[in-house]
Amino acid sequence: MSLASRQSSGPNWTDRWTGAEPSPEPTAAAAEPATDEPTAADDAGSVGYLGPAGTFTHLALLRDPELARRPHVPLSSGDRVLDAVAQGVVAEGIVPWENSAAGLVGGTVDTLVQLAGAGQGLTLRRDLALTVRLHLFGRPATDLATLTTVVSHPHALSQCRGWLSRHAPGALAVPVDSTAAGLSRVVADLSGRTAAVGAGAAGALVPGVVELAVDIDDVPGAETRFVVVGCGPAPRGRTGPGASPDRTGAPSARTLLACVPAHHGDGSLWDLLTPLADAGTRLLRFESRPAGTALGSHYLLVECTGDIVDAPLATMVRAWRTRGVGVTVLGVLPRSRPPRPGRIPGSRTPYDQARPAGSTGRLTTHPSSGRRGSD
Repeated sequence: MSLASRQSSGPNWTDRWTGAEPSPEPTAAAAEPATDEPTAADDAGSVGYLGPAGTFTHLALLRDPELARRPHVPLSSGDRVLDAVAQGVVAEGIVPWENSAAGLVGGTVDTLVQLAGAGQGLTLRRDLALTVRLHLFGRPATDLATLTTVVSHPHALSQCRGWLSRHAPGALAVPVDSTAAGLSRVVADLSGRTAAVGAGAAGALVPGVVELAVDIDDVPGAETRFVVVGCGPAPRGRTGPGASPDRTGAPSARTLLACVPAHHGDGSLWDLLTPLADAGTRLLRFESRPAGTALGSHYLLVECTGDIVDAPLATMVRAWRTRGVGVTVLGVLPRSRPPRPGRIPGSRTPYDQARPAGSTGRLTTHPSSGRRGSD
């Protein structure tokens, strides 16, 4: 399958692990710059992530007990993380996959499908989910009414555009590679007319930047899902057979596939849905994505319960292929839902109490300005 190469527009989000011990907080000393050409290939256990330090992806990595203890390699985009894994520069990578409010991180998903379909051996190993609070950062004494630019990752901007339109209507939303890169833009603009959307823990790493407003996300409780990517199949012990239920009674594994229809005419959807129905699997995602080859060309991202090595899904894939459908197995993920481990600074869980009425988008007071506001 041929897909057009594209820069990842994936957000940087973070993760929780149930019962996990909290990791040390990131410090200013850890704020290593992202590099476009990693050379540290000598450590087979290294993990690439969308950097620089302080992005949501970095915080996700730090809160994963397995990934946190390994060497970390910050990279400037999701595409570069995937390329580094494919080339053996890092053993695994972690990239954002989707947000419950803003949808799939399309560039990351498409690049992974392209590399997997080209025989690079990339596979999804597992996934992580986090609920994230978005804050607005700027220079001290910044007046929201005078802001001309608000920068952040595209998915972060998408999650708070309603709040921004009400409180900073004169500001232009400018997408950058990561939320941490947005904070750098705030530091560089001495006029104080640039603000950035990010997480509270990230803002603490940047001297001279303060919180202008907290909880500015339009959908409180929105979650972001990250995936860990490696080369070659994941160890079977991490997923277990898809037919084996977990303690909740749900299948323990989920399989992700990219499917290219044999044709785009009448009956093309039927060629895919009939084997799915016959397999008796629970369909979790069935989404069309542009293949990048021509207008109207597309592939389908399919996520369903079960393990590809089990008879129902193996039979389903064989049936697709006999109908001319191109199938790429992207990976088998453990459990029916991504885990939500120990809390990260600036995050909240779906089980937290609802915000008090009127608390969304609370503006903050800074001694240097004496300014205070609220919704």
